[in-house]
Amino acid sequence: MIREPVEKVPDWENPRIVGRNKEPAHATLTPYPNEEEAFSCKREESSWFLSLNGEWKFKLYENPSLVPGNFYEPYYNDEDWDVIQVPSNWQMLGYDKPIYVNVRYPFCADPPRVPRDLNPTGVYRKTFNIPKDWHGKQIFLVFDGVDSAFYVWVNGEIVGYSQDSRLPAEFNITRYVKPGENLIAVEVLRWSDGSYLEDQDMWRLSGIHRDVYLYSTPNIHIRDFFVRIRFDENYQDSTLKIRINVRNYSGKTSTPHILEVKLYDAEKVQVFIEPVRVHIGEIRPESEAVLEVERKVSKPRKWSAEDPYLYTLFLTLKNGKGEVVEVESCHVGFRQVEVKNGRILINGVPVYFKGVNRHEHDDVRGHAVTVKSMIKDIELMKRFNFNAVRTSHYPNHPAWYDLCDKYGIYVIDEANIECHGLVGFLRTMFQVEETFGKPWEELIREFREKLEGKSWREVMDEIMRRFPKYTEPAYDPEWLHAFMERFVRMVERDKNHPCVIIWSLGNESGYGSNHDAMSGWAHGYDPTRPVHYEGTIHTAERKVSRSVDIISIMYPTLERLIQLAEDPEEDRPVIMCEYAHSMGNSTGNLKEYWEVIRKYKRLCGGFIWDWVDQGLKRVTEDGCEWWAYGGDFGDEPNDGNFCINGLVWPDRKPHPAMWECKKIQQPVEAEAVDLAKGVVRIFNRFDFTNLDIVDVFWELSEDGRIIQQGVLPKIYTPPHESEVVTIPFKTPELKPGAEYWLMLRYKLSKDTIWAEKGYEIGWSQFKMPFDAPPKPLVKAEDMHPLTLEETDEEVVVSGRNFKFTLNKEKGCVTSLKYKGFEMVKDGPVLNVWRAPTDNDAPRLAP
Repeated sequence: MIREPVEKVPDWENPRIVGRNKEPAHATLTPYPNEEEAFSCKREESSWFLSLNGEWKFKLYENPSLVPGNFYEPYYNDEDWDVIQVPSNWQMLGYDKPIYVNVRYPFCADPPRVPRDLNPTGVYRKTFNIPKDWHGKQIFLVFDGVDSAFYVWVNGEIVGYSQDSRLPAEFNITRYVKPGENLIAVEVLRWSDGSYLEDQDMWRLSGIHRDVYLYSTPNIHIRDFFVRIRFDENYQDSTLKIRINVRNYSGKTSTPHILEVKLYDAEKVQVFIEPVRVHIGEIRPESEAVLEVERKVSKPRKWSAEDPYLYTLFLTLKNGKGEVVEVESCHVGFRQVEVKNGRILINGVPVYFKGVNRHEHDDVRGHAVTVKSMIKDIELMKRFNFNAVRTSHYPNHPAWYDLCDKYGIYVIDEANIECHGLVGFLRTMFQVEETFGKPWEELIREFREKLEGKSWREVMDEIMRRFPKYTEPAYDPEWLHAFMERFVRMVERDKNHPCVIIWSLGNESGYGSNHDAMSGWAHGYDPTRPVHYEGTIHTAERKVSRSVDIISIMYPTLERLIQLAEDPEEDRPVIMCEYAHSMGNSTGNLKEYWEVIRKYKRLCGGFIWDWVDQGLKRVTEDGCEWWAYGGDFGDEPNDGNFCINGLVWPDRKPHPAMWECKKIQQPVEAEAVDLAKGVVRIFNRFDFTNLDIVDVFWELSEDGRIIQQGVLPKIYTPPHESEVVTIPFKTPELKPGAEYWLMLRYKLSKDTIWAEKGYEIGWSQFKMPFDAPPKPLVKAEDMHPLTLEETDEEVVVSGRNFKFTLNKEKGCVTSLKYKGFEMVKDGPVLNVWRAPTDNDAPRLAP
């Protein structure tokens, strides 16, 4: 049975439809039956959690119209289907093919329509059994990430639909499941109207690429909670505020309940002498009670990237008899983010972002990254002195935020919104004179005259009203709901993570009223975090909208960066959300960037583009492994090797540029004061940590050979301060012609979660000003005799074991032989040409 085509607009081509029957967004949470299970804050530790990862039946069709109309029925025969692992991208398993493009779309853009004939559609089936002790509970089905749109059925009944490949889709399936065996069926479309908002610079891959699981809850359930922290003016004592949503899923009014709030430190010691207890009155069916809890916490240990100390919060729901109904838990970090006096402050301290942009990429698994891979990334980042990540350009797997909380990484959390290939689409259309009978420039002039010189935004709004067909999504109310859903659901999911310090409205999507709507909501809902969006810098007036709290720019010259820093009309901090494009032989001017950053108060650092080369592993017929890029799969269109621009190889081996990053970003540095006497000034560039975190080792070397070494006494220099110290070497007996160097090595004085004691986090090196006598010259009478032969073409000088030939016409060496072996042939000539690098290529293209 083949599904008949329908005349109505399908959900996957309707930007107003981003989901059907989905649960409201909420923080990442897991219900537990007791506190013992809840202490882990790991969902797999809950007996109310059931993973559906693993083997699924799978079949791929060329487009959705070819999918059998009854494939989701329990009786459907799937014996000839393949078995694949979920999570996965089906292209990485040999179905269909990966496509790599940067800005342009992988199909002919005609928003919101997508290809009808070639829209690969994967269908999945899996059976499962509900645990017996879940009887009478609410049961939820969660897909953490599916690319790009999907429908889901349970036991043959349609449950719902969802878009947004990087956020959870959650469905209440209580009424669809039954005792014994149950069937889930899923239909995944490669392309949907959501694909127009997912035009990121990455491989375009499809399928169920994140976790799938079930969880159960009691009928009275803590559906959501929002933890907020504020410090007093001295950043000593804190106020813990929690907003809690308790929902009644039953068909009758609930009896009163009690909510208990407990806070434990990292040693599992209770912070509050007694739990905070909140009375919950009756809750009507399918309704929620919203509770507000506020409690002072005296001198909590603060969370930062340098000291990521975590408390554990427990929310325990009890019935009127005092029996535990449900427990939820999460880690809490006491930290406060502010934008003040042109700086970004963490706990009242201005910080620099030594950041990097990170795509979720695995050279074998595609976008289905593992926790093991995430840990490898985060440990490498910490070991190479990175302290921040921008989740370019979508919300990451939920586990990533847990790891950033735990290891200490500041996160710019970015909405899954990029329509780069449509930005400029409007301008392009207006430049075609046949469209409107006049060029773009004349049209704009005409509008400006009619609108009496009003702002660029007002002009664009008028264009949108008159010519909606050519409007970018950022201006188009048809796309407003999709923009808002992607942003709001991200904020709701990640709001309780201390690592998330900035919300980002997306990437490279122009700038319009839809961005203003997202920003307005964010500032009202979560005033504890600033809002970021680089697109606001590209207005015609060259003034950055006040809808964002941070001025963000990509790939500025040093001159442009200084111009932003010196702007007398601006008081907001400046960050480079992308800089130092690390493609090929690159990343060599970090020193100059950071000299400027440290000179100007409002410059707060940046995020290098980007972390990992997005190569995909392939194997030749003779077993040779290599990494493929755009075009290597026969994918058209493609953008070649432009996805190979990371600081690490696809297998996470560091590029040479990583050591440049480590050096420039190191948190300890030194400068010479009086080197001959061993006097240097050591700078503590940590934001929160005294220098006793490191041991300072010193070495004095002669022509590369260490002749003296030692360890300095403990240094306790406070953050952002410096201290003069003396290196206790003894001036050596100076060897004629020798060079002497002093090396300082900064090594961890204790184990950390990301590196062991003794790991070197930085170094400083100085050439010593010792007045070593020169090497004695060889006396002429001690030299072996030379012979000189000259012809019309060349001059030949010969000596003991060597012969040197010079071309008289060209004035260059044509031969140098030593012991009969030709060391130089056709000697050096002037060459002022440099081989192009990968970063040159876009500028060299015709």
